Amino acid sequence: MIRLLSQADRAVGRLDGASEILPNVDLFVAMYVSKEAVLSSQIEGTQASLIDVLAFEAEALYKLEAFIHEEKSLPILLKVGLVHAQFETIHPFLDGNGRMGRLLITFILCCEGVLRKPLLYLSHFFKANKLEYYERLQTIRDEGDWESWLKFFLRGVNEVAQEATTTARSIVQLWEKHRNIIATHFPRSAGPAHQLLEHLYERPVVTVNGVAKVTGLSYANASRLVMKLQGQGLLRQMDKFQRNRRFVYADYLAMFADEEIPKDEREVPSEGAEEKTKFQA
Repeated sequence: MIRLLSQADRAVGRLDGASEILPNVDLFVAMYVSKEAVLSSQIEGTQASLIDVLAFEAEALYKLEAFIHEEKSLPILLKVGLVHAQFETIHPFLDGNGRMGRLLITFILCCEGVLRKPLLYLSHFFKANKLEYYERLQTIRDEGDWESWLKFFLRGVNEVAQEATTTARSIVQLWEKHRNIIATHFPRSAGPAHQLLEHLYERPVVTVNGVAKVTGLSYANASRLVMKLQGQGLLRQMDKFQRNRRFVYADYLAMFADEEIPKDEREVPSEGAEEKTKFQA
């Protein structure tokens, strides 16, 4: 348990540090939140409520809330592991208990200052180990075996934090690679190209009109810049329209996909889109 806790602590610390080097941490978070929503919907519906007595649920939630706010002696990762398992056992809602319990993990870590940004989402690990996930929770209820659950939980925290840190570092490497491409191949338009690259880490889908607005270029020059970036592989056209064509920063989005995503199945933010990010995985 101590070894697993130490590994998970280090992994979460590295993940928190990685948030400082990202070109746009908010989009990184938004993409993970969107992916979390997709994975949660795939996990949900597999477990029926075990508790039907509303009075018991209310009392249990009251005690859980007190534990969240008052427990200060336990290592934080053990605390959130206990909170998640207990919330799933109480199962207070007709729907959404799984995703709410998983979000509590990240919310508490942020509230306690362990993470400056909500970067840790365990649905991918729980889905990949779904049978063990439910078995460990059920064993708590049947046998009181909290230790096996906590070891499983810590292993998940370690794996997910390492994967997210690797993704963050890969994004920084991609950013540096593409900055070098711009410096080498765009000597006369490096300024607008760099402006556009920074914008792509905020909105990874653009139109020529959007590029003109971001860079201050005329429509014709913005169109030429987009074509040059497309020729270097930085942008990819999403559709076959001649007007209002959309171009996607595909290399960036690919880092959040478990498998290749057909270009017409991507839903990502573009100019004029709502702040809510959608990402189909």
